[in-house]
Amino acid sequence: MMAARNAAQRGKAKARRGSSELLTRSDIGGPTPWVIAVMTCLAMLGLAAALALGPAAGALSGQIAGRATIQIVEPDPLVRRDLVNAVRVQLRDAPYVQAVRVIPEAELTSMATQWLGDGVQETGLPLPALIDVDLIAGDDAGLQRLEQAMTPIAPAVRVIAHADWLGPVARLMSAIGWLAAGTALLLIAAAAAVAVLAARASLAAQRPTIDVLHLVGATDVQIARLFQRHTAHDSLWGALLGGLVAMGIVALIWFQGRGINSGLAAETGGFKYLALLLVPPLVVGVAMLTARLAVLRTLRHMP
Repeated sequence: MMAARNAAQRGKAKARRGSSELLTRSDIGGPTPWVIAVMTCLAMLGLAAALALGPAAGALSGQIAGRATIQIVEPDPLVRRDLVNAVRVQLRDAPYVQAVRVIPEAELTSMATQWLGDGVQETGLPLPALIDVDLIAGDDAGLQRLEQAMTPIAPAVRVIAHADWLGPVARLMSAIGWLAAGTALLLIAAAAAVAVLAARASLAAQRPTIDVLHLVGATDVQIARLFQRHTAHDSLWGALLGGLVAMGIVALIWFQGRGINSGLAAETGGFKYLALLLVPPLVVGVAMLTARLAVLRTLRHMP
């Protein structure tokens, strides 16, 4: 009796080992790892776009908040110079003004030449005088008070608020950043759905093996653990491959854009992109958990 019982137990253990090897065998050439790799790569790129656009939109909003440019359109250079001096005197002791800077004529000519060519200097085209004004932070009525102060000077004086021109750009950048972050989350969820579909397909294909495992005493939790190991193997390969490709693309784009000196690229530190390394483990963990829950639910409804 003891010999027969030991032989039966050895047979059960052998069957379990064989079934375990069968269920956990992963075919890297199959579609599941490659689909997860693509989704992981796209999710990381979406998160990278969100990490780049968020600080850029914040930096742009900070630069345009409380800033305005006074434009003086006057063809006579002497009259234009007198108007510039009048504006400076008017704003010298204004309590709502933090700083005033008159744009030099040489700088204006250089900027106009970049857009209009050398004809600006040859034709003597008159350029408007520009005065940058930084208002006191937190003074919501500062811009209105600035406009009221410029009204008596001359009708040729125009106050241009930077927020009116660049505010929609900052809001668009912020919206695109949130959209990219949401897309990254959806792609992680889609990768989990792919893992669930693959686990269910494997469950249906291995139905005879599962019946044998049930006959030798294996529980649903033990069988689900085998499928979870199978899913972990596939998703790990896919997440690693997609993560390496995404990090290579992000590193290339960051290297190409690090020389940009505009205000939009003020936050170009590469350390924040290390957060992208959290995406592959998150994809693997979510795929394993959802596949395990799906397999357990399906096993409970099996006859």
